Amino acid sequence: MADELTREQTLRRLQAAMDAPVRQPGSEALARDVLRLFAENFSVLMAKLVDKIHETLADGQRHDTLTLDPSQSVAVSLIVWPGSYVEVQIDRVGKYLDEFGGMVKFLIESGVALEALLQIDVYVTDDQFAADGHPQDERPDIGVEYTFAPAELFGSTVEARPEWRTLVLNSGLLTQAERAALETLAN
Repeated sequence: MADELTREQTLRRLQAAMDAPVRQPGSEALARDVLRLFAENFSVLMAKLVDKIHETLADGQRHDTLTLDPSQSVAVSLIVWPGSYVEVQIDRVGKYLDEFGGMVKFLIESGVALEALLQIDVYVTDDQFAADGHPQDERPDIGVEYTFAPAELFGSTVEARPEWRTLVLNSGLLTQAERAALETLAN
C-alpha cells in the first residue's frame, strides 16, 4: 500500500519513468528543457508530484496540480491517474484535447502571458504482483506521458521560442474531428 512506500522509492521510480515515457519516445528531452526553467524550484515540483502519487495510491482517485512560473510564462500541469497507462486510456478518449486546451485557455483568460504548457500524466499502480503472478520488486509501478503545446495554438499572443514550436500529443486519444482540425492547422 501507499503508506508502505517511502518518498525516496517513489521519487526514484518517478525519475526513471520520466526518462522513458510510455509514448512519444524523445518527448522527455522537450520535457527536460521545459523543466529546466523550474530549476530553482524543481525539488518542490517533484515533491508535489510525489505527494499526488501517494494521494492517488491511497484513495484511488485522480489528483492534479498546476505550477506556473510567471517570469517564464510556462505552466506545468501534473496529473496522476490511478491505474496503468493501458487501463486509463479508455476513459480519456475524446476528453484529452478538450481538457488540455481548456487548461491553456483558462490560463490565458486569467491574464497569464502564457508561452507554453507541458502536461505530465503519471499512471500509477501499487500491485504487489505483476500480471504473470510473480512478486514485483519495484513498487509503485509508474508510467509517464508528456503532452506539450505552444499556447499560441490556443489563442495566446505570446510567441513560443523556436525550439518549442512543436506539438506533442497522444493521437490515440483524439476523435476523428480533432485529428481533422489538427491536420488543417498543420497545413
